Parts: sequence; C-alpha cells; structure tokens
Amino acid sequence: MAVETIYTSCACNWSRHSIDWGSNNLICFGACNSVALCNPEKNTSGSITHTLCHHSKPVNSVRWIKTENNVEEFEFVSTSCDCTASFWRKESDDTYKHVSSLNGHKKDVIIADGLRLSNSYENVSVIIASASIDSTIKVWHFNEGDEFTCFQTLDLKDELCFEIRVCRLPKTSIPLIICANTDCKIYLFVKNQDEYAKLNTLQGHEEFVRTIDTTYIDSNELLIASGDQGGQIRIWRLSPQGNKAAGSREQSEDYKPEEMTFCVNRGDSDLHFAIAIESVILAHDGMINGLKWHPKLATDMGGLHQPLKLLSCSMDKSMVLWEPEPQSGVWLESVRVGEIGGNSMGFYGCKFGPKGTSILAYSKQGSFHLWGLNKDTGSWEPKVAVGGHFNSVVDIQWEPFGEFLLSVSCDQTTRLHAQWRREGGKVSWHEIARPQIHGHDMSCIAVLSRYKFASGSEEKVGRVFEAPKNFIENFHRICKVKEDSYEGLPVPRGASIPSLGLSNKAVYEGHEEKTTGKNEYPEPYFTPVDLYEPPTEEHLMQNTLWPEVQKLYGHGYEIFCMAASHDGSTLASACKSTSLQHASIILWDAKSWKLVQKLESHSLTVTQMAFSPDDKYLLSVSRDRRWSIFQKNGNGAGDSSEIYRLVALSPKTAHSRIIWSCSWSYDSKHFVTCSREGKAIVWGMCPEKEWNNPKMWPLKLSDSVTAAAFATHSAYGDDSRGYLIALGTEGGLIYIYTWQPTEENEIEKSWKHLSTLNNETSHHKTVRRLAFRPINKTCHDIRNFQFASCGDDHIVKIYNVTL
Repeated sequence: MAVETIYTSCACNWSRHSIDWGSNNLICFGACNSVALCNPEKNTSGSITHTLCHHSKPVNSVRWIKTENNVEEFEFVSTSCDCTASFWRKESDDTYKHVSSLNGHKKDVIIADGLRLSNSYENVSVIIASASIDSTIKVWHFNEGDEFTCFQTLDLKDELCFEIRVCRLPKTSIPLIICANTDCKIYLFVKNQDEYAKLNTLQGHEEFVRTIDTTYIDSNELLIASGDQGGQIRIWRLSPQGNKAAGSREQSEDYKPEEMTFCVNRGDSDLHFAIAIESVILAHDGMINGLKWHPKLATDMGGLHQPLKLLSCSMDKSMVLWEPEPQSGVWLESVRVGEIGGNSMGFYGCKFGPKGTSILAYSKQGSFHLWGLNKDTGSWEPKVAVGGHFNSVVDIQWEPFGEFLLSVSCDQTTRLHAQWRREGGKVSWHEIARPQIHGHDMSCIAVLSRYKFASGSEEKVGRVFEAPKNFIENFHRICKVKEDSYEGLPVPRGASIPSLGLSNKAVYEGHEEKTTGKNEYPEPYFTPVDLYEPPTEEHLMQNTLWPEVQKLYGHGYEIFCMAASHDGSTLASACKSTSLQHASIILWDAKSWKLVQKLESHSLTVTQMAFSPDDKYLLSVSRDRRWSIFQKNGNGAGDSSEIYRLVALSPKTAHSRIIWSCSWSYDSKHFVTCSREGKAIVWGMCPEKEWNNPKMWPLKLSDSVTAAAFATHSAYGDDSRGYLIALGTEGGLIYIYTWQPTEENEIEKSWKHLSTLNNETSHHKTVRRLAFRPINKTCHDIRNFQFASCGDDHIVKIYNVTL
C-alpha cells in the first residue's frame, strides 16, 4: 500500500525568530516541537511539505545557515526549550535529515544563528552561535565529517541574549558575532587568535533590542539594523577603516557621526575597522519584533542601482518598508501594510521573499500574513498563505458528503478545511472559513448537516451554528460545488462577535456597522466579500464567522464530547463527570432543540460517542473503562418510540484503563474501542443481532491507543468481510490495519498490519482523533481512501491511502 500526506495545517510558534525565509524560497518555522517546511509556490498558493521531528519541547527559533556568494541555503539550525539546538541538512532526495544535536546549555536555548564559509576558515566549515537563558552564548565549530564541537562559551554574567547574528567582517573571512543583551547594548565578538573576543559595544538603545539584521554593500561595508521594544530602529555602518564604499553617502558638515574604531590582530598584520551610527528611525508605536534587509542589496547594489530597503514589523499590527530619501539620506516610510482588525495581537516577525517581491509577517496566534507586489500597479496585495491552529487540536469531523473537514482546538477556534478547485484541474486544500472564534478552549464538534454543526467547549453550554449566505456563495465558487439543497433558503448574510460576547450574532441584508464619533476602538464587524480563492488571514479572522442559532443548557459541568446521528435528527452530548448523575448522555431533537432523553450508564466522563451508520445504535466509551450500547426504539419521527435504551455493557475485564476512542464499521456490524493500556478491540454481534455477549478480537500495541477509526467502505471491494482500521497512539504514530472476523482460535489472523506512519509523517505528540473521509463510491476507486488526523502538536493532516 502507499500513504501520501496531501494536506498539513499548522501555525507558527509564538516565539520571535521562529520563522525564516531562505533564498531557496523555502519557509522554515517552528510548529510545536517540530520544524515545518513550506514551499510558498507549491499549488500556486503554498503548501507545508515537511514536518521534521527531533526536539522534545517547543521550538523557539529556526534559521537557515547563510552561505556566501548567494548560494541557496541547504542547512538550518533550530533551538528549543529542551535545552538543545539541532543542525539539519538537505539530502539528495529533497528530504531533510537531522545531522547533529548541539548539547551543552543548561536551560532553554532562545536563539541560534549560523554561517557556512565558502572557503573553510581555519579548517572550519560552519559556525553556529546559540544563546540560552542560562546566560551563556556557545560558539560551535563544524568540520565536514565530524560532529559539532563547542569551541567557546561566552559568559554573559546575569544578562540574557535576546538576538544573535553570525556574519563576517567586510572584505574578509573573519567570523563576526553580533548579540543584543538585556542591558540594551549590542556587542561585537570577533575570533582574534584562539578565542572570540569582545571588540566593541554599540550603545544608544534605551529599551531591550529584540531584533537585528545585517547585509553587505558590494562586500565593502556591513549594514547592521537593530530594533528595540520602544519602537526605535538604529542603523549602523561597519567598514574597513579608510575605505569608502560605493554605497556610502557623503556626510554633510552638519552631520558627522562619531566613528568607533577597533583592530583585529591577524598575527603578521592588523586589520582596522570603523563603525558609526548611520540613522535613527522612530518607526512604530509598539515593540519592534522583526527587521529584514531587502534580499537584493548585496548582489544588485553595484554603484547604487538598487536603493536601500529595510522591512520592519511591530506589535502595533503594522509592517513598514523603509527607504532613504536620495538627497538627504533621511529614512522615510514607503509602504505600510497590516493594521488588521479582528483579534490579532500584532506581528512577531517579518521576512522578505528571495526576490524581494513578497513580504511575510506572522502574529502571536501563529497565523501568516502574506503580501505580494503587483508590478503593474506598484501596490502590495494580500495573498493566500498556509496556516492552522496554534494549540492542541482536540476533535475533527467531516461533513456528510466529505466536501470539507471541521476541526476544533484549544486555541478557541473552529476551522473549516476544503479543496480549492481551479481551472485546469488543480486542487489543493486550504482553510476557507473560521466559523467560530470563542472565549473558551474547544473540546468537541458534531456535524449535523453540510451547513450546520454543534460544538462544545470548557463551559456547560453547547452551541449550534448554521452557515451564512456569504459563506455558502464563496464555498460554491472556491470548491466548485454546484448542486446544493440549501440554495434559496433565507439565511443571514454573515455574523459578527459583539463586544464582550461569546455568541456569533447574525448579520442580515441591509444591516450596517453602527459607529459613533466616540468609538475609538470599533468592534470587528462582518463585511461581505466575494471570494474566488481561499480567504487571507484578515478575512478569516473577521468575515467567515457562522451565526449561532441555539444554545443548549442541561449539563452540570464542561461539555467533553458530542455526536450527531447520520440523518441529522439527533444530537448527543456529554460532560466531564465523577458521578453517575453527571455522566449521563443528553439527547437533543435537532429540529426543536428540546432535551429528548438522558441516558444513564457510565460513572465517569464519557470520552467519545458514535452513532452507527444506520443510526440504530449509539455507542459510548468512558473513563470508567466500559462501553455502552443504546438501541433506538421505533422509526417514527418525533415519536417517543425513538428514545434509545441501554442494551449492552462491555465485560469488566476487556479494558483495564481509560477507553479513549471508538468507531463503527461502515455496515454497523462491528465497532472498535481503544484504551490507555495499548489495546484495541474489535467487537461483533454474537449471536446474530445480539450485543449482550459480543465477540471480541483484541490487538496489543506498545503505546497507549488514543484514537481509532473504521474506513467508510470495504477494503476488499464487494467482499464485506474486509475492513480498514486506523489507530493513533499517545506517541504520535498512526498504524493502519486491515481486519477480518475469524474464529476465536485464530484471532491473531484477523489483524493484518499494512503500514506505520512515523512522527514526521503523522504527529509528534498524542493523536486525538482520526476520521475517514466519506466518499461517493460511484466516483472514486474503491481501493482508495482518505483520512484525517489531529493531535496535541497543533497539526491537522489529510492522507491518501492506496491499497
């Protein structure tokens, strides 16, 4: 069999410097404990191609190892809260391999930067400097074929290093380390003789320096830009003493900045350098978190054909492109983007694309904001970018026809993932809506129909949402959905969130935003937008909400799980509990939203529920290590005969630990349960049509099994005895099996292992849910499957499985 990951959704970590965009046109960023690689040109709108796992705790920074002579980067360094840095290298098959761990720091490693020397400098090929909250900077040297060695440890006393850069002195191969400490000063370290020695200190910032970037002008001078949390940018110029480079501007008699000089001893000769402040820019109203020089400066400058350009971003929600005025040299704002509404909390970093025609920023919530330069108009326009949840993804569910996937997360959002279908047959997955932005961590979701779902969170209230007209219209255009039973029904145009509210308020045709002159901070308000491609982050945050149509009251504690019948008529919900009373399952009529019945069976929290595909049974599993089956009585709609009754309980000895997940087979004849002790069990009726004494086919794995799912059709064509099952574990692995019922003495033959998805293919933390995509059998190869997974690593993935 073959398994291919066709979609990966995840957000960037909150830390500064957790993203870098190389001249190889690949974006690398920290995603929980892993490093994700994104190709912004794949599928014409970007796609995450790799998730690389080695760190055991969240990644703090990721940076490409710079090369000389503009050779495309093929190595990068990552740092983590696990007290290590890791060195990665591209292999011949375009995969990336972990080469070496840099161990030695005693606490979290904040940041690292590296440089590959084109001509080995004193037998050193790569130099990496890493900074930690243990108040040290470690300098690592790498010789090809050997491991990294810690060449020197720089003791910062009680100071911390917020930012570090490794480059070289202009017109030399001598390594230069630039670091910014908590004393608001910038220090320069150069390898002088047998150690790195501090040669100079740059003073002037009155607040912590949060970001530094460097660039060369024709290799003759080094420009250093530094930004602090007070909103000030300072630009420094470092050059060989007595040298006047092509990019230097004449200084007037009124302005002659004081030059600081220093000497680098090279044994038989001394090299003299000078550094001076070039400019001070009062740039932003908030903390500056990112600076980036235009990528073409070093190659295209050659006599001032390429003007200086510097990109900055801040917590004031803006990103600004700065250029010096040709005559006076005063740095002026040429472009400003951002200033987004919604619930954004400002930008944590910014990057140029390798051609300088794209700019990227990322926010505290891990979302990417991408703009591209329109060469015809000269304006910067928002572009489609990758994205995803920035906290644990706890539940996923497909809509009944498999057109889109809904996911809920502890980041307090519900997100909708669907295929963007374009002319020419190009298809790619994207987040196309954010139906719910909540004030509590989400816990579960149940899809009632294509345009209706219910969700639960860390509150006692369940909430029901219906799609607005603007979403339906955009969904039809983006996903090329033509036939739809929902067309023509009166629905709201969109939704907005009132101030201090948790409910999405419906917005109807003709309603406009109410503003007053005193409304200095207006609340985000829905603006209808006609989309033909996936929305940008700005639209997702504000214009893709679904109106809330119902609140469900009845539980005594936080709602933990939900399930909807396949015909959409019944919703089941359960909450956290330590008693029989509160562990009861509530059934709701999905038309009147009246409480229909309470089902009592479990004594502890129900962890998951599932209706059988024929809606005849409701299965529930619990922390009390038991499962229960409730059978539906009668067929009349709205009749009391529809009430479910308890017909079976699991044997007490079947599972010895918490049962985390359950799933029905597509024909409603079997179901699977999985538990913390590492056991998955398939259950079947015995005798026919009876569940009181079911048959069981157990499977033991080496790790806790936290998620299970049956495929939505047979693994063997017309042979109904073949079933495909996916199992997810606490360690992040996903196992794929086929299963067939066998006699009791041949249980080991019932399970056949097909494939194991490792941490880089699947997840690197606990798998929370698995869900096979509903497929129209008349339009798809019966031996092809798709399933989705989500986990505590903030990632949602969709896979193609071909038998």
